[in-house]
Formats: sequence, structure tokens, C-alpha cells
Amino acid sequence: QSINPALIPLFPSLALDSWVTIGLSDQTDNALLNIGIDFSGFEAGGSISTDNGSWFATPDDPQVLAGADLRVLVGQFTMMGMDDNVSGVLNLQGKAGDFETFQARDQAFDFSYGAVPAPGALALLGLAGVASRRRRK
Repeated sequence: QSINPALIPLFPSLALDSWVTIGLSDQTDNALLNIGIDFSGFEAGGSISTDNGSWFATPDDPQVLAGADLRVLVGQFTMMGMDDNVSGVLNLQGKAGDFETFQARDQAFDFSYGAVPAPGALALLGLAGVASRRRRK
């Protein structure tokens, strides 16, 4: 479901497209599988919803392992406007470092971009950053 990196030079806006994954940001060696998910609405710019569906990679695929930051990428979700939001609920299952199965159910997320500060406010924020750096020295 992720973007083929060879197409980005031809269609630069693809880098900003929405996609789902497990651990990888492009199709190179991506072993992502899915069951019971209709992606047609999502691919047309709409939402993704499933009841009893899943996207996954098997525990033998290196892409399922968390990196040094202990995170695993599950998707990139692009918002069309300043007043849009991305929200949802994920049910996660995996193996911990000791190979014990874990489940994290009903993991809700809701992200809104919010208002962009006016230029004067941006200048004040920048000035505050400079002042705080000076204070720490």
C-alpha cells in the first residue's frame, strides 16, 4: 500500500500521499499483507474502515521490528486543509522482545493541524527561542 519510490521523481506529490504500512516507508522489500480491507475509498481520498480486517506482516519479516526509537511505522496520513483532522482507532498485536504476544486494543488518535500563528506571533516565538537559548548558556 505504500508508494513506489521510483515514481516520486515523475510525480513529486506522491511523497505527500497517504498510505498504510508496517515498518517501511516504501515498497522496497515490503511484505505487507491485508485481509478484509477494501482500500478503494481510501485510495480515492476518503477514509479507511474495516470490521474484522487487518493489515500485517508476519513476525519473521524484519520490518515488524521496532527501531532504536522503539517505534514501528503504521502509515502516513495526509490532510487536505488546515481545518482537516486525522483520527481513528487501532488495535495492535505483536511480539515483545521476549517473544511474548501483546495486544493493545482501542488505541485512539486524533490529530488536528490547528491555526497557523500570525507573522508577528511567529517572530515573537522565534525571539523567545533565541532568548531561551541564551539563558541556558
